[in-house]
Formats: sequence, C-alpha cells, structure tokens
Amino acid sequence: MTHTMAPPKIIKSPEVKYRFFTFGSQTLELPQLELGNGSSIYILNILGGDPVVVKKLAHDLWLEFKHKYPLFEFDGFVTVEGKAIHFAYEFAYQMNMPYVVLRKSWKKYFIGQPLTSQIYQPITGSSTQALYLDPKDVDLIRDKNLIFIDDVISSGATLMATRELVRAAGGIITCALALALEGECKPALQIPHCYLTELPVERSSPMK
Repeated sequence: MTHTMAPPKIIKSPEVKYRFFTFGSQTLELPQLELGNGSSIYILNILGGDPVVVKKLAHDLWLEFKHKYPLFEFDGFVTVEGKAIHFAYEFAYQMNMPYVVLRKSWKKYFIGQPLTSQIYQPITGSSTQALYLDPKDVDLIRDKNLIFIDDVISSGATLMATRELVRAAGGIITCALALALEGECKPALQIPHCYLTELPVERSSPMK
C-alpha cells in the first residue's frame, strides 16, 4: 500500500524572514534566526514532517558522496544526537554498516564510564556542552575509519569535538557529510567532505 502525504502547511510568523534553498532534488523554505550578535542564519529543522522528504534528502546526499568519492573506504558512521540521526541510520542501513550516536548529556543507563569530549559552544545552542560516548559503542569506533554525519556544519565546533572523542576511542573521522555548510566553515573541515548546499550567515549593516 502506497501512502501519499500532503505537503505540510508552513505556519509563518509575519515577523520572521523566510528564504528558499535547494538541497539536491528538494527545495525547502527556511526561517531566519537572529543570533543576537548582529548576524543571522537560516534554520534547517528536519525533525518531524514528511518522511519522504527526509528519504530524498538522504538519497541525494549519498549520491553526491558516491559521485565525489567513488572509491572511498570506511567502516561505519558517527553522528551527534539530534537532527542527523535518521540520516546516519539510513546510510548505515543501506551499507549494512554500524553507526554510533554521541550523546549531548550523561545518561543513567550508561554501563561503565563514558568517554567525554571537551566542552564546546554550538552556534545554535544556548549554552556550552560536551559529547558523551556510550561505553557499549567503543568497539564500534576503535580502529575504525568513520564518516561524520550532520544536518548543517556551521562553525565546525561539533565536528571538531566529535573528531577528538573518536580519536580518544581509537578511531578516526575520515570524511564529513552534511546537508549544508553554513558561513565560512570550509577551512575548519580539514578532511574530505560533501554537502548539498551552502547556507549564508547574514550580518546586519552597522547603523550610521
């Protein structure tokens, strides 16, 4: 049985600016978020909504990766809990490989002492945070070459924290995949990377 979902109706705020961006085969309308420091970004929130769109985004990103790096060798995937989990799962399922989700807080169900990254500041976070690796997943990282998956790579802080934590567990991040790169983060990547579009960081003109 095939189920066709009607496109979700976007409830817009008249006080918020919206702009269309193309991600592979998909065109999405994103709201602008003021960061409070004279700059603003566009928010890609793919949690919930139409699952077909998520599947198509994952498909398009994977095709872009295979086109750019057809002979790339790796052992699995790693992401941070949040909006990119379903992409990591989709890629892992298609490749029949494991994936690891780093947590943003300590969990009572961790059995053993988790590995922890240094504290960092995400661009859309209200406070600093650290990443935690569940002890049960250490063997999925040790001696492995992993692809980092994220929805948007902005400052590169999350990627750098992930690389540090994976390195501490005995693995290495050899490539980064994201739906979008934001601002001027390319120099911070320092590893092979692939994405579908670029999102701007807009800065307000100083008042005269």
